[in-house]
Amino acid sequence: MTDQNTSKTRTVLIFGVAAALVILAGVTAIFISGGNDPDPVAGTPTADGSAGVAISETRPVTITGNPLPAMPEQGTDVALGSPMPELSGQSFDGTPVEIKNDGRPKIILFLSHW
Repeated sequence: MTDQNTSKTRTVLIFGVAAALVILAGVTAIFISGGNDPDPVAGTPTADGSAGVAISETRPVTITGNPLPAMPEQGTDVALGSPMPELSGQSFDGTPVEIKNDGRPKIILFLSHW
């Protein structure tokens, strides 16, 4: 066998072993991560027998207090210094979220992926 053939054989063997290791790592990662995740549907038993957690992208929001007056086209904003309406609702996983009037200024930022 020539040196060139030996070199090609080694290169093919190295790439073959590397590809096999990558595939084995991917299969292992999928196998490990798929076993104990809770079912996202509420009340559906998971592998350990517990109920799943309901995940929701939208949940109702309750607004209490007086609405702010409309922004005037000109002049001073008449809402300046008015108490803010209070908001209460839930996060994606159902954790309560409240934005209350505690006397401190607030900025509420709404973001969207588009």
